[in-house]
Amino acid sequence: MRVVLPCLLAALIVCCGDPQGFTCTDDLRVVTVTVTDTAGQPLENLSTRTTVRATRVALPRDSTNPGPVIGHYPVVDDHHGDLLKPGDNILDFAAWDAFHFTTATFVVASGSCHVSKREGPDTIVAAQSRDASRVQTDSAVYTLKREFSSWRAYPVAIYRNTTSAPVYFAPCRGWWVRRTGADSTRRLDSNIAWACGGGRPTDSIAPGEAMIVRVVLSSNDSPHRQPPLQLEWLIGWMRVELRLCREYEAESDDCDLLPQAERESNAFLVRF
Repeated sequence: MRVVLPCLLAALIVCCGDPQGFTCTDDLRVVTVTVTDTAGQPLENLSTRTTVRATRVALPRDSTNPGPVIGHYPVVDDHHGDLLKPGDNILDFAAWDAFHFTTATFVVASGSCHVSKREGPDTIVAAQSRDASRVQTDSAVYTLKREFSSWRAYPVAIYRNTTSAPVYFAPCRGWWVRRTGADSTRRLDSNIAWACGGGRPTDSIAPGEAMIVRVVLSSNDSPHRQPPLQLEWLIGWMRVELRLCREYEAESDDCDLLPQAERESNAFLVRF
């Protein structure tokens, strides 16, 4: 627990300069989360990964020391201060094993002294994986939401490198969404434009590591659009495909893609 000391008696109290106004101490502050199964039982020996959304940097951690309590996992701690910007940081957390998978988003403040959680759950539930797909999404069902002049859904996909060699990810145009199953031939209207161009190398995913990708399914619903958007164009069964490459490329546009079965997600339902 943090001790908040107001800087009222300058002669007696010296504040450390933490922008959040907290006193510096020598203890290590850790933001943690409890992971349970659908029956509420804590899950142990999960693999975990925390990624800084703004930089896509994965925070290093000792995977052999998940925490002092079964089901209790670190999200970020004071050792990661150099990888965070001052102020609030959005962190994407994932936990999984061969049978379970879950993700959560945290807002964590990084000051000159310690990290602290601003937003995020204390406990998350890991559902059983839906199929044997290499890429798993954080839910089997997503609901479209109205945002400004668009309808959107945000699947989160995680790829786990279970091979003995590195796998590479092309960050520009790094994913797409397609229909699947009985909905394969239906129209899909998603008009996300990629902000990055060429000139970026591929990212490496080492054996045993995982990568989290936040996907956006979106379509503009401007009153001037012709023909008008039909929500049927955005709902149904879908999969995410990632641009996973066999080899490192200095120019990610030259990616030699892995077979589709090794880079596609489980099927998920988008509904209104």
